[in-house]
Amino acid sequence: MHSWSPPLFTPLQVGYGACIVSFLGAVHWGMAMGSSLSGPIAMRIANERYIWGVIPALMAWPTVAMQPGPASMLLSALLPVAWLWDARAARLGYLPAWFMSIRTPLTLLATYGMLLTASYYVHHEYDRLNKIAAKEAAGQQQ
Repeated sequence: MHSWSPPLFTPLQVGYGACIVSFLGAVHWGMAMGSSLSGPIAMRIANERYIWGVIPALMAWPTVAMQPGPASMLLSALLPVAWLWDARAARLGYLPAWFMSIRTPLTLLATYGMLLTASYYVHHEYDRLNKIAAKEAAGQQQ
């Protein structure tokens, strides 16, 4: 009987995905740090950006300790969430106009990669459970 072992690249992919999600928050932190605007509205915007600057990292950080399947699922959800935040920021003029033209295809590509990894693990789990059910059914027939 062949024993299944996960591909070696999946922990690396999860780690890279967590880094990317963290970086997406860091963009906002950096934009807030680089702002020379002052006044109450500018302070509110900066505070919002500082808070969002750490939220993606806090959401992605646990994935490096998770199994690759669930971690890939979570990261494939976090990437579009971060995209939505960036799309909002771009509409409000908080990001350079060109940013979303790069961000959108890269997010689609990264999300697709994470979903491929997640689907690999879902498929493996499905096969494993079918084998268990087949063994139990064969045992009950005897």
